[in-house]
Amino acid sequence: MNQLRRKVWTGIGVFMLGATQVDLTAALAASKGEGGEGGEGGEGGEGGERGRRGAQSKLDWLTGLGLVEGHLLVAMELLRAGKLDAAKTHLKHPSDEIYASLKPGLRRYKAAGFAAELDKLAKAASSGDKAAAESAYGEVTKKIEAARRKAPVGTKAELQVAAKLLQTAGEEYREAIKDGRVADPHEYQDALGFTRVTARLLERLQPKAAAERSAVESARKTVAELSGLWPSLPGDGATAGDPAQIQAAASRIELSASGLR
Repeated sequence: MNQLRRKVWTGIGVFMLGATQVDLTAALAASKGEGGEGGEGGEGGEGGERGRRGAQSKLDWLTGLGLVEGHLLVAMELLRAGKLDAAKTHLKHPSDEIYASLKPGLRRYKAAGFAAELDKLAKAASSGDKAAAESAYGEVTKKIEAARRKAPVGTKAELQVAAKLLQTAGEEYREAIKDGRVADPHEYQDALGFTRVTARLLERLQPKAAAERSAVESARKTVAELSGLWPSLPGDGATAGDPAQIQAAASRIELSASGLR
């Protein structure tokens, strides 16, 4: 992603225009201008970020948390597999592209920020210290989950967040493919991370009403059926599947959510 490009993150309203990656530490230092634990910060953005951030719904904010989780999840899988360079690119993105957009919500929902934890994880991974990285990853995920609990929603909304995450995964997967093969492994990996986070979201749901239980179980099966789209990691040159499968899965979950109260 070192080439000039404009990328629109579905549901979170973050517009990126940058010729180079922004160093994570510098970006997070800028984010700490939020006043400690989750203030809004300035509207100028971090590094090469430009554009506007409009009002963000709770669903959009929860989706943003899921996108951060997806980047971190796939980064750790790559790190465990010894793919340090690939892992480091995913550890940049939560700061470069998403974290700044979450800051207004962190303040709105009185949730603690996790810039310092992201920084700690990035440094541990960059040093190649897998044990320290695993520990830092645990700290970050706990902070993300604590933030999520500050903005509780019902089963219908959780399914809508799942659909948003899958929509983004489908877009990433489509960008990764050229002539039936994975030409951009980073986007392929993004799609995997977002899809696995979606599966985790669905697994932790505990619906009570019969209609909700049915919708959640259907969504779980729908996401499980996507696993064959990632035959290998990191995936460079692998035979690709059909990104329409992911988009269709997102649509099915969105439709099932629309039928709930």
